[in-house]
Amino acid sequence: MVVGGEGGSGGIQSHFTLPICCDDGQNPMPHPERYRKAAARLSAQRPLVIEDSEFGVASSRATGFEVVRVRSAESMARELREFLALAGKRV
Repeated sequence: MVVGGEGGSGGIQSHFTLPICCDDGQNPMPHPERYRKAAARLSAQRPLVIEDSEFGVASSRATGFEVVRVRSAESMARELREFLALAGKRV
């Protein structure tokens, strides 16, 4: 699933089966409606959100979802591994 804001989804939208974009909501980010809609479509209770924008981080946090802020597509894998390693230590 990808949620794209006003700036689009960085060209990765074709890799996801459930795209949610700016046309799928009435309120602009950081309003949480797109994340709520996506979670409902996936029947996800506690999704982990991966975000690259401050508005997206604010939007996903407003839903109560856990969020990983990544800096770029190039650094995403490393940043996710770091997050998951820290999360494993918290459990």
